[in-house]
Amino acid sequence: MERNQMLVLGSAAAPILVTTQSYEQDRAVRHLADLPFARVTVCPQPSTPPPFTVSGLGGDDSQQKQPGPTIIVDADDHSGLAPE
Repeated sequence: MERNQMLVLGSAAAPILVTTQSYEQDRAVRHLADLPFARVTVCPQPSTPPPFTVSGLGGDDSQQKQPGPTIIVDADDHSGLAPE
């Protein structure tokens, strides 16, 4: 394959051989080269096992600790940021 060529393979289409151009040489996208970006990683919160209790030995079930409220954070909410 020659320089500046790329083989594009799709699952529902025939292979296509395209000619590429680097972003430094393309005036239409050159201004987009050094834009900042934000990476957000979403991880599931680990579930905590229920507290260990022994039933049948006269323990008081009403004193078990209840889980706290669920905290939801909206990554798109910019209400706390100063206006530009």
